[in-house]
Amino acid sequence: MLLERRASLLMRTLLKETVLHAACKRDKASGAYRTHPQVVASLIKAGAPLDEIDIEGKTPLHYAAETEWAEVVRLLLKAKASCNREDSSHVKPSDYEIVTDMLVLLDSQLEESDGWTALHEAVQQGDLAQVECILKDRAFLDERYIDTGETALHYAAGKGDTAIVTLLLEAGASPEAATYEGELPHHFAVKEGHTEVVKLLLASNEEVALILTKKQQSALHLAATYGHVACVEYMLSLGVNLSLVDEVKRTALHYASLEG
Repeated sequence: MLLERRASLLMRTLLKETVLHAACKRDKASGAYRTHPQVVASLIKAGAPLDEIDIEGKTPLHYAAETEWAEVVRLLLKAKASCNREDSSHVKPSDYEIVTDMLVLLDSQLEESDGWTALHEAVQQGDLAQVECILKDRAFLDERYIDTGETALHYAAGKGDTAIVTLLLEAGASPEAATYEGELPHHFAVKEGHTEVVKLLLASNEEVALILTKKQQSALHLAATYGHVACVEYMLSLGVNLSLVDEVKRTALHYASLEG
């Protein structure tokens, strides 16, 4: 086998095609597929680069999408091939219906297992282009991960990713979605000290800042606990009650003093 002999996966033809490009194309004369999906799977497993472009600016996913080769589209998307890369004609893989349909299918399969969707994964990876691609058709914006109840917006907020947080909010993600512990996305941002993200999340309704977790803690409690001064100041500017006590009868000042 060529793969077993470590044939170069980066070798290119005169048209700048890699071996994965070739495997994802149909024969022009017969219209038949040049290979079998298992070959594509083997190339991916061997580390073939997914997003290399040929002389036309096309990735392997472009070719699989053009010919509506569903199984190969599925393999490439599962391997995290970009669906947002434009070719020389400004066409993206996500412009093909088979790609957006497959993203939805993969997303629903993930959702059925544990609530961890393709959107959660893209957000966790910080992949803005992939998030845009998923949101283009549809996405389970407020689906909650079964173990924690966290939505994609919780993950983006905790990471402090302003671009993805903005994108999710514009798509309709709820800043009031709560985890099993009653924590909202802005609570995640506060714990990490991402003040600008907190402001984004509360921009449409500052009263959300007053919502307490199941431990009866406000965002001010959390900001004080983790020592994030800018978040403390912002919460105070919104009128969050400094005297509020949580389930163990502690105020934000108690936690601030514990943190030194």
